[in-house]
Amino acid sequence: MDTHIYNNYEISPFYDSLIGKLVVWGKDRPMAIRRMQRALDEFQIEGIKVTVPFYKKVFKDEDFIAGEIDTHFLQRMEDK
Repeated sequence: MDTHIYNNYEISPFYDSLIGKLVVWGKDRPMAIRRMQRALDEFQIEGIKVTVPFYKKVFKDEDFIAGEIDTHFLQRMEDK
């Protein structure tokens, strides 16, 4: 987790929406995707709206997993 916040950190109501980045790696794409899926399942943050549910959908999407993504990927995912 790449962030400057810590446990019980108080975020201003005028916060920048990027308060942290969840980063994973793997020897190949499938391993990195599995690690990200696990990290997202274990990720816990309270008190603000986060994009974790959205990324859980992305990292479970069959087209994303297969690497079949382009500039219309999100629209197609929304249409499913």
